[in-house]
Amino acid sequence: ASKGEFVDIGILDVLQIFGRAGRPQFDSSGHGIIITPQDKLHKYLMLLTQQHPIESQFIKSLSDNLNAEICLGTVGSIEEAIQWLKYTYLWVRMQKNPILYGITQKMRERDPDLHHYLTDLVKKSALVLDKCRMARFNPQTQLLAATDLGRTASHFYIKHPTIEHFNTTFKPNLLEAEILSCISQAEEFSQLKVQEEESVELGKLSDSQHYEVKGGTENVYGKVNILLQAYISQLNIESYSLLSDSLYVAQNGSRIIRAMFDIAVHNGYPAVAARLLTLCKMLTHRIWDGDTPLRQFNILPHHVLDRLERLGLTMDRLNEMPAREIGHMLQHVAMGDKVKQCVNYFPTVALDSVVQPVTSTVLKIELTITPQFTWNDRYHSKTSEPWWIWVEDTNNDHMYHSEYFSLQKKHVVEGTPQKLSFSIPLIDKENMSYIIRMISDNWIGAEGTDIICVKGVILPQDHLPHTQLLDLQPLPTTIIPNPEYQDYFSFSHFNPVLCVDTTA
Repeated sequence: ASKGEFVDIGILDVLQIFGRAGRPQFDSSGHGIIITPQDKLHKYLMLLTQQHPIESQFIKSLSDNLNAEICLGTVGSIEEAIQWLKYTYLWVRMQKNPILYGITQKMRERDPDLHHYLTDLVKKSALVLDKCRMARFNPQTQLLAATDLGRTASHFYIKHPTIEHFNTTFKPNLLEAEILSCISQAEEFSQLKVQEEESVELGKLSDSQHYEVKGGTENVYGKVNILLQAYISQLNIESYSLLSDSLYVAQNGSRIIRAMFDIAVHNGYPAVAARLLTLCKMLTHRIWDGDTPLRQFNILPHHVLDRLERLGLTMDRLNEMPAREIGHMLQHVAMGDKVKQCVNYFPTVALDSVVQPVTSTVLKIELTITPQFTWNDRYHSKTSEPWWIWVEDTNNDHMYHSEYFSLQKKHVVEGTPQKLSFSIPLIDKENMSYIIRMISDNWIGAEGTDIICVKGVILPQDHLPHTQLLDLQPLPTTIIPNPEYQDYFSFSHFNPVLCVDTTA
């Protein structure tokens, strides 16, 4: 996979296969046969008989693994990173075969325990992570700290060159075509190659693309873009190599899009976050967002779905129509009940919010979520449905609050609403409206919105008025009726501030 082409089976795979020769518990020996061309026979015989030691390839991915350890909290400084490296197989092979890892005899004499070599190795990786903003490295204190970007990369197994690419190309106003172009240039697809025999079929696939393909068929990122869109469109691919690459691109593309969505949420980009989440669901269900959402159900025939799209029947309109009317419009009365059943299964929610000012710059929102669909374990999970909720300001294109929310099966079945409480900042008092958006994490087209208008809300004053200090004579402590309470005070008279309270 790392070379993007067919290669000979490695000796480790050969030994793994040979290890399964014979029947366990019945045979004491087995037979393994290698079928290979004559020119490669000597190679496999040498590998089987001489058995060269396996060398570590850990240095190639040291930065990404160091980032994972920083995010876990096991590594917090350069010294801790050196100790962590000494538990790896790289350290074992460094001591036994130092020349292969660039350690000369003079370096070994000056640095017998390789402490300086490991320090330089870790510092280079730390500087790479700091440049990519995946971690923070302080050269003075030698401390390492995790960042949101590093946690995202670690969670979704994203390589640091891809994160560096996102830092320069990821903008808050990216459209779908630009998102696909950005994903296609990820480091995870760098090993793919454009074969000459694939150019004709890639050209045919590019003619049926939903969005513009940047790079064309002669570049790797153009090929990746074409294969992503062809996978969503469920186009027929004849070439075996293209089919294999298509599956690889789809599996990794979904993971990379999820990482970009996580970055968008952390950065507060509502528009691009919604596009990324939709694109990820399109890859999962292999349908476009312009198609009818009922394509996510596998019980409706294709000709019925095609007719629904030609008629332009939206989910809102299907919700209002009875099953008989749907059947007449489809010219298939019996299918009306099945379509209406799927419409009832499709997740829909109603949102209602109450705004309460906490201070002049903070608002508390009480959100009530009422499910309006029928639960079915065949299409929904057995416990809950995941959703994303965020509050956005369309004028500033900023997300003020976001959270992952699980809609429980129990509340859907019983029809009881769920309540959610959170606070948001009031940045622009002239723009007194926000949008609460609730988007399903699994279903395309399942979304609920509620507009918050705080124009009529009375906000607290920015600065509370001070209590006027009256011109009063100091009062003695003897004005307190209880003599025991008088003994608590070490002074004889109250000051002017206490006199105001006492008089009141």
